[in-house]
Amino acid sequence: MARYFCGCGRCTIGAVTPPLMLITVGVLFAMDHFGHPSVRQTWPVILIVYGLARALASLAPVHDGK
Repeated sequence: MARYFCGCGRCTIGAVTPPLMLITVGVLFAMDHFGHPSVRQTWPVILIVYGLARALASLAPVHDGK
């Protein structure tokens, strides 16, 4: 079986980004449902979370090729 996840910092952050985005979207929709600012007003949060995850991934060490 091929190994798809090497375990380096960059791959780890890359693997966590999609669930983090889903959690962010879920929280924003929950806030919208409970009367807080609507998703239309808070959508930039999604871009901020994605940008932070990508910035952390670019700063993380890369695997050593093993």
